[in-house]
Parts: sequence; structure tokens; C-alpha cells
Amino acid sequence: MYKNAQRGKREHGFTLIELLVVIAIIGILATIILVSLAVSRAKGNSASIKEHLLNTRNAAELYFSVNGTYGTPDTGGAGTDCIGAAGTVGSLFNDTTVSNIKTIIAGVVSVSGGASGVDCGASATAWSIAAILPGGGAWCVDNQGESKGNYGANGANTYTGGTNALYGAATAAHTSAGSTVCN
Repeated sequence: MYKNAQRGKREHGFTLIELLVVIAIIGILATIILVSLAVSRAKGNSASIKEHLLNTRNAAELYFSVNGTYGTPDTGGAGTDCIGAAGTVGSLFNDTTVSNIKTIIAGVVSVSGGASGVDCGASATAWSIAAILPGGGAWCVDNQGESKGNYGANGANTYTGGTNALYGAATAAHTSAGSTVCN
């Protein structure tokens, strides 16, 4: 606090340096809060993708119980959203009536950052879907009960190779684009 004792008057106020220090502290605190919110948002989106992928398992089993098959073989196309132009009519991934799996996959696509963030494959007897997680890594779900990815033992990322850790390598979620089993 600066005091001016000239002519017997006492004036109170803050110096420029004091004001700048307070503004700098407020700026640092705001930055910390914004970074924390971004991390929380990524974790929430990753949880949303995992939940959507788990819902695909229930939808796929419903589709299978009604049709006796997972439908026409469909790789969805490498790096596509599984339901776009490369999607096969009569396939599990294009169903909008029995299981409505197409809507579930659309939810995964919207949260994972677009069509290139999802890879899927289906045959008459098997299916698998893998998606990139906003927090890093990938997550894969298949008809064999697998639901795994992102982090393995000791915090290591289990899916690291290939294209976006989704497909194309022994260390990716799918060894090849459109695989019907999680790696």
C-alpha cells in the first residue's frame, strides 16, 4: 500500500506493481483450471466411447438372436465410420430396426473425432469395433466378450502400432482393417 504524506494528506491506493502481481496470479489460476477442465473433458469422452462400444455388444447380440447371423460380411472400409458409404446393406453395422446399432456407432464416431477414429469388421459369425479414445490410445470390443485397450499392465498403452493404433499392426486394436476380433 502506498502512502503519500505530502501536505498532510494521506492517500490510500495500490501501486501498479501490486496490481500487476494480482492480475498475474489470477491468470495463473485460470490457466490451471482450464487445463484441468480439458483433461476432465477428454476422460469423460473416453468413458462415453467405452460405454457406446459396450452397448454395441448388447445390440449385436439382439441382432444375432433375431437374424441367426451377424449379417453380410462387412469390413466397413479402412478408417471409415463403419456406417458410411462403405457400409454393406444387410450387415450388422447398418441395422436401424432390430438393434439400432447404426445409431450407437454414430455416437462413437461423433465423440471419437470423426470417421477415421473408428474401425470395424463383421462376418456372419463374428464382429469387432475399435475406436480412438480422446485421452489417448484405443478401445476394442468384439463378440467374444473382449473389451480392452487404452492401458495395459503398469500403465502401458496396449495398442500402439498401425494407423492411429486402430489397425494394420500386431500391436494395434485390429491386426488389419475390418478385423472381426480384438487384438
